[in-house]
Amino acid sequence: MKFLATSEFINCIQHLIKKYPTIQTDICKELSNLSFEEIFAKKYVLKDSGNYKILKVRISNTQQNKGKSAGFRLILFLNKSNEEVCFLYIFSKIGSEGQDNISPQEIKIFMNILKNERDNDTLQELNQSTLSLI
Repeated sequence: MKFLATSEFINCIQHLIKKYPTIQTDICKELSNLSFEEIFAKKYVLKDSGNYKILKVRISNTQQNKGKSAGFRLILFLNKSNEEVCFLYIFSKIGSEGQDNISPQEIKIFMNILKNERDNDTLQELNQSTLSLI
C-alpha cells in the first residue's frame, strides 16, 4: 500500500497542525494499522466507480476529547488496482476553522488537483507508519 498526498492536503494539514498539534497522530491512529481492503471498505463513500473510491473518513480530535463527531474529516481517493491511498483534503468540524461538509464542486476541484499533480509527478509520498512527508 502506498500513501500519497496532494498539495491541497499538505497545505491544509500544515495550517491545522498549528492549532491541533496532535492531528497527525490522530490520523495515524485511525489508518496506520489497517490494510488497504479495510480502508477501501470504510463507510461514508462520496463516490464509487468500482476500482476507485472517494471516501470521507471521520478522525477523532484527541485534543478536544469529544470523539469523531467533533473531530476532523479526511477526504481520501483510493485506487484499488495499485493499492494507492491519496490524501486530498482535511478539515475540522468545530472551532473557528470548522466546516460542516464539502460540496460536490469542491470534490471536483480536489480531483482536478490530484490529476494535475499525478500528470506532473508532484504528488508527495507519505511515510506509511507515521503518515508524514518522506
